[in-house]
Amino acid sequence: MGEQHQHLAAAGVLVAAAPVAVWWGVGDLSEDRTGLDYMMRAPDVAPGVVTVSGLVATAAVVVALAVLGRAFYRLRVDRAWLATPVLLAAAGALVAFGGRILTAGVIGANIGGGLFVLFGLPIAGAWVVAAGANAWSVCRRRPRAH
Repeated sequence: MGEQHQHLAAAGVLVAAAPVAVWWGVGDLSEDRTGLDYMMRAPDVAPGVVTVSGLVATAAVVVALAVLGRAFYRLRVDRAWLATPVLLAAAGALVAFGGRILTAGVIGANIGGGLFVLFGLPIAGAWVVAAGANAWSVCRRRPRAH
């Protein structure tokens, strides 16, 4: 696999694995009581599947960051291009964190969930838009082959 393909693969792995790693790392934020209220319910996934996928995703994020960090350090990748996968991974991680807040069982109102909807989702959306604008900008400034 060529060096550029490795960087693209690492970027794709980072974007896909970051939300899974954050979802697993944060864990269930529900209160330890009975009679909990839910803003929304978390998907019903076996705990073993969550653990294995979380560990694999965390390892994948570490490897992807190592590949991209090495390329960044050695100037093997366009530094402006790296902003795109980093912004997308950050947006996915923020949404995964917010998902844990939204699915937490609480007594009464889930104020954290409401705050995430008001502030977290627009921030994640802005990061996705910024990633798209960055990708467009990087593609536009590349010299075209004749």
